[in-house]
Amino acid sequence: MSYDYSQYSGDQIRYLIDKHIQLVKPGVFVTHSKWDEKANSHTTQLSTFSHNVIADTRLIQHYGFASTPLAGATSVALGVMGSNTNNAIVGTHDDRYTPRDLKPGEVVLFDYQGQSIELRQDQTINISSMKTATINIDSKNQIIITDGQIHITGNAVIDQDVTINGSLHVKGNITSDSDVTASGISLKNHKHTSGAQGAPTSPPQ
Repeated sequence: MSYDYSQYSGDQIRYLIDKHIQLVKPGVFVTHSKWDEKANSHTTQLSTFSHNVIADTRLIQHYGFASTPLAGATSVALGVMGSNTNNAIVGTHDDRYTPRDLKPGEVVLFDYQGQSIELRQDQTINISSMKTATINIDSKNQIIITDGQIHITGNAVIDQDVTINGSLHVKGNITSDSDVTASGISLKNHKHTSGAQGAPTSPPQ
């Protein structure tokens, strides 16, 4: 099959070629991305073909996930209707921080600081950081574990009261800086009725 383009001028063909080139283009973030109220999305300054810098380029991201790639990240941008003035970034990548030890099917949420949440092949979920990481659960929320088990190999500090609805077994010592009460009887302040010499005392009360 052959095509006859004789009815089109050179300018028209060049115009169509330019639109085709602008449809999909690679880019590099010139600036850190940030939220832009006017664009109602995160934006960046994007360097594309021949180091042409496109200002305020929008990032189109998946629902439920938001990220702000850093300067130097690479991207794929679409020129809507072949325009170089109406662009949207639809894919980003940064090989400076991308994990390299993933097995098939594994997923990692990561950032430039070395923080990560890993869903591993062996059914483990790893949370890691290069520094001390803090996980905050605000006062409106709670963590519920049903029919599971918590195994803590490090020390634990609890700054509020603890209620246990089942039994408590401790293999080590129990130390209290205050008092211990069992069935309403104080360990520090309970009393016994004295018996005869060598006889046991009465139960505490």
